[in-house]
Amino acid sequence: MRRVALLAELEIVKLAVIIVTALVGFSVSGLAGFGGGVMVLPVLVWAYGPREAVPVVAMAQLLGTFTRAWLNRREIDWPVVRWFGIGSVPLAVLGSFLFVSADTALITRIMGGGMIAIVVFTQLPWARRVRMTLWGFAPLGALAGFLSAFLGIPGPFPPVFYLAYGLTPAAYIASFSLGMFLVQAPKLVVLGGSGLFSGRVIGLGLTCGVISVFGSYFGHRLLRRVPQQAFAAGVSVMVLAFGVLFLVIG
Repeated sequence: MRRVALLAELEIVKLAVIIVTALVGFSVSGLAGFGGGVMVLPVLVWAYGPREAVPVVAMAQLLGTFTRAWLNRREIDWPVVRWFGIGSVPLAVLGSFLFVSADTALITRIMGGGMIAIVVFTQLPWARRVRMTLWGFAPLGALAGFLSAFLGIPGPFPPVFYLAYGLTPAAYIASFSLGMFLVQAPKLVVLGGSGLFSGRVIGLGLTCGVISVFGSYFGHRLLRRVPQQAFAAGVSVMVLAFGVLFLVIG
């Protein structure tokens, strides 16, 4: 009886930590366009393991990305979304199939190191003169789509390239969110077909999804008060921080 009570208490603690992390993470997503999945995924892996964590995050991101795209729908850059989708959707299908049986620890560390390298690159004097081209969103989408399916999240490096293309904060959030929304559908189909959607996964996914909707709205309200230059600098700092986080948890 005592063991059952301890397990019940542990389950309550897990749920409380997940909910609090989701509230903070998806509010950050609404403001910066990313961060919710990156913050929630490690907690979910700690609580229930990667096989349940990734489908939960996929469900939450489906609702969260759609909400952010809708809130900023007038700012969507449709050519960017199209080129991003050309690369991201096929690779999301491939990444989802590989995820079912893959060990992602090493890839996570590589991804963390890559994000740090990207931030350092963008701060170099000659690198700041580099501009993102429209067709470049196809390979960017391919990489983001694959990592989103294989690791559960796209990695918070795409914002660097969206901002380098010259999009305003609202246009970046709208376009990137819509692009990532398109990635979630094939992910969910493959993961569901592989039997990864248990009752707990669906319940947690819907809970985190509802939180992501409210967090996206809250972050959208905050975005109006953030200067564009401060926004770009903040994104770089967050990318660097999450890169270090990925190296630690990998």
